[in-house]
Formats: sequence, structure tokens, C-alpha cells
Amino acid sequence: MAMTKEKWDAISDAIYAGLTTSKAVENQGVTRKQFYEYKNADSLRESEYARAQQDRSDLDVDELITIADDPTIDSNRARNMIDVRKWTASKRMPSKYGDRIDLNVQSTVDIGPALQAARARLLSICDQPKDVEADVIETIEHASPKVTGSKPVTDESASKSSDELDPLGLFE
Repeated sequence: MAMTKEKWDAISDAIYAGLTTSKAVENQGVTRKQFYEYKNADSLRESEYARAQQDRSDLDVDELITIADDPTIDSNRARNMIDVRKWTASKRMPSKYGDRIDLNVQSTVDIGPALQAARARLLSICDQPKDVEADVIETIEHASPKVTGSKPVTDESASKSSDELDPLGLFE
């Protein structure tokens, strides 16, 4: 069956009433392809469909409290129903129902006094003499020539051949 204005109106009304697009299209006996081709052929129909989806999201959000307050619905099923409605509303209308993180900073900070204090500290350092007087406290007269890092090299380990130090030949 071909898509007609009457079928379009019936599908739009069904979506406004809370029916999914798939179910509304199926009830009118048209294929999804026919529906979307008809919708995409006219910008007015596209905006009407978008409004219907937005209103459907508002309807879904309104149902959340009803579902949560209904004692006849199993709690796990109710949680699932609520989560699905919240998720679809957040995808259809992210500006209204989506997770938003506001990263806009609305305050100002005056760093003038901090800069003045830093300049004053630098000037006091710059005015000091460049020569530093120091006294030698201790000297080491004989440092071991076989010290590497913090572990001294013993005469025994220094005399080992390369085969003994690298038996697998990895460092050749």
C-alpha cells in the first residue's frame, strides 16, 4: 500500500499518543521504507515528525511517576520500563532530558595582587649578591674507582668474563 496524507496523519497522531513509530507504521499497513521516504521528501513533514518524537518524549517522562507509583507492576519490570523511557527521552531530546555537564565558569578571579607579591619576591632575590660564601665541611680523599651507582664493584665481579655475565648471549 502506498503512503498517503491520511496515513501520515494517522501515524503522526499515533506517535503523539505514545505509540512507537514502528508500531504506528505497521498499524497503517505501510512499510518503514515507504514511511521514511514520504517523511524525508518534505521538510514540513520532517519537522512534524520531530515534534511528534519530542512530544512522545514528554509523554514518556510523564509516565515515569505513574510507573514508579504503580504497586501492581513488578519492581524489576518497573525499573526496566523507567530506564528505557529515560534513555529514549535523553536520546530524542538531549538538550532537555540528556545528561548535561555545565563546564561554563561564571566567576572571575583577580590575580593582580598575587602578581604584585610575586614581583616583589623576585625583586628581593634579584637584589642579592651573586657570590655565595660557603665553607667546606668534609672532603673525601680516596674515592673507590670501582663504584658504580650505589653498589660497589668487587674485584671478583669485575674479573668475570662476558659469558659468565650473559650466559644466554642477550647483550652481544
